[in-house]
Amino acid sequence: MAHASVFIGRFQPFHLGHYAMITHCNTDTLYIGIGSSQYHHLLKNPFTYDERKTMIQLALQNRLNIEYDIYGIPDIHDPPNWVDHVKRILPPFTTVITNNDFTAGLFKERGYQIQRPGLIKRSKYAGKIIREHMINEQKWQHLVPKEVAIYLKKINASERIKTLFKDYKKH
Repeated sequence: MAHASVFIGRFQPFHLGHYAMITHCNTDTLYIGIGSSQYHHLLKNPFTYDERKTMIQLALQNRLNIEYDIYGIPDIHDPPNWVDHVKRILPPFTTVITNNDFTAGLFKERGYQIQRPGLIKRSKYAGKIIREHMINEQKWQHLVPKEVAIYLKKINASERIKTLFKDYKKH
């Protein structure tokens, strides 16, 4: 069996911290799991699965020297069964790339290798911070790959997030 890694995130949006994590993959294949794939047009999850997949593909085109594939992983809100849920969706994998202690613990209990690259400028590279920058009309484009910034502008991401924030504040 060829060795494969998995990296799961919500990618709301895909940013340079995500990209840095992916570059730490040291297996033959990488499976990228888009978590919370069923959620969109919410303040915490503003982008659809297809939009997030497009962001990842744009960011990785002509840059990644390994095979990769992207999968949607819907939330089941059931941590004890989450690893089995992920295993049903993805092809076999041996390694999980994560800095999340909870995720690492769940997969380690099931015998998976855990690769922890370390957080990359977490105070800058976090989806929540990027979305806050959009709401407050601060610069955010330097926090995502150039191709992602262009795509987010094309789909009017900042306006969507501002609208979602206004709706959130009303309730």
